Amino acid sequence: MNNERYATPEKGSLEWHVPLNENFEKLSRDVEVRDVKANRTNYAPTAGALFRATDTGEVFYGDGSQWTALNPPNESPETTGVGGYVSAESYGLSSAADPEQNADALRTAIESNDVVYLPAGTYVCDAVETWNTGNTTIFGRGTLKASPDVDEWDHFLRFRGGENLVLDGLTIDGDRDDDTGRGAVRFENVTAATVKNCEVKNWQDHDGTTDQPHAVNFVGCRGVWATDNHVHHVGAKGINAYARNSDPIDGVVFRGNYVHDTGEEALFCGSEVNTAENPARFIVEGNHLRDNRSQYLVRVAGDGGENHTIIANNTALDASTAAYNYKTSNVTASSVVVANNVYRGGGRAGISVQSTGGGHLAATVTGNRIAGHRGDGILFESGCKNVLCYGNYSNGIRSTDTESALVFGNMTYGYGLDLDGWNVEEQLNLAV
Repeated sequence: MNNERYATPEKGSLEWHVPLNENFEKLSRDVEVRDVKANRTNYAPTAGALFRATDTGEVFYGDGSQWTALNPPNESPETTGVGGYVSAESYGLSSAADPEQNADALRTAIESNDVVYLPAGTYVCDAVETWNTGNTTIFGRGTLKASPDVDEWDHFLRFRGGENLVLDGLTIDGDRDDDTGRGAVRFENVTAATVKNCEVKNWQDHDGTTDQPHAVNFVGCRGVWATDNHVHHVGAKGINAYARNSDPIDGVVFRGNYVHDTGEEALFCGSEVNTAENPARFIVEGNHLRDNRSQYLVRVAGDGGENHTIIANNTALDASTAAYNYKTSNVTASSVVVANNVYRGGGRAGISVQSTGGGHLAATVTGNRIAGHRGDGILFESGCKNVLCYGNYSNGIRSTDTESALVFGNMTYGYGLDLDGWNVEEQLNLAV
């Protein structure tokens, strides 16, 4: 969605409806319409609006009077006065071109236009790096495939600085036959970075385990949206957002992603630089995660980076260590809510929460279902202070060195409750 601010009526204005009507007009452009292709005539083709056919994948552009296909047969869209979109093929991108030419063409298209369309096809490219690109969307059904010349430890697509950058609907392929340790896309110190509806696959040692680079990586960004992506067969982390030796990070949303077969965490976010006055905010919700080879499926971690985190409504299967993990060091003003998640599988724990190094955090864990698990269903370790744990279904709930905790209304099917700490109370729990 466009990050432009919507208008607010001035206090006492009799013309309050005018800015509200303008807001509705902006929304009709900003919100992408999704329905089957045959139903597109049911929607007004507002100038600048996009219609995505959910059954065919085609994208149509509204010009005020009709929906025009952005990818008609044997034709690529050219630059237009409405919306300013352009096909990357207009700059020389081609399935038949050499990787260096494709990289140059893609870079030039990105730096020269607000909206770049990538037609269906596979384009082998060298690495592409841009600086301070702003207000740019790259979208389409095309596949960008890394050439063998993308170096180890490098990222295939790299955006340094800039704002309002969007990748939408692309496939970004690291080449299954190349096990070089490299990542798909990296945003550095970008304000408002979005990756949505993309498939990202075959990166790093795709069937092994590597520390980095990660497949989709946001570093020191403010305003991060990773939504509705399919990320799989990567050697390091699937989607990562972090702040270390960079600007503080904030406003991170991971939503609706399907991530599986990763070497490390499927989803990871954290900070080492955010303060209590400027905390990071992380939302991890509605994702489906499974089958990682080491570490956790969801993890929030960092040394001293204050944050407020929500981990909610996710489903997870077969984690290596734990499904949902929150572990930060040396924090004094952080909080986490872990709610309504589902996990089935092995590992050390279903949910684990901890702060080390003398830190402490407030934790609320509620409404989660941990099934078929033989480790610790829910585990509170050192540094947990002011804990609420209620309404969960788990094989067991354990606390160690926890301060001021209330555990109530849970149902356990395994070892039950094993609670240790100061001022820890349990009420109305049921063992089955």
